[in-house]
Amino acid sequence: MLQKHALASSLGFGLIPNPLDQLIRDHHISKANRLLIATFRLLTNSGENTFTRTWKFFEVPSCWSRQKNPHI
Repeated sequence: MLQKHALASSLGFGLIPNPLDQLIRDHHISKANRLLIATFRLLTNSGENTFTRTWKFFEVPSCWSRQKNPHI
C-alpha cells in the first residue's frame, strides 16, 4: 500500500476518487442537479441543513424569470 501511495503521489494521482468525477460521467441528469448531489455528499448533516435553509431564502433577481431556456 505504501508503494501504491508513493507512486500515485509522484504522478500526481489521488487514491480516493474525486466526488465531482460523477459530474462528467452521468449524462442523463442535468449538470445543476449533479453538482447539487455532489455538494450534498461533501457536506455534513449540519452543513446540509444550513445550505438548505440558505437556498430556501435565496433572493432570485426579477429578471431571471424572464430568461429563456436556450435548450428549448
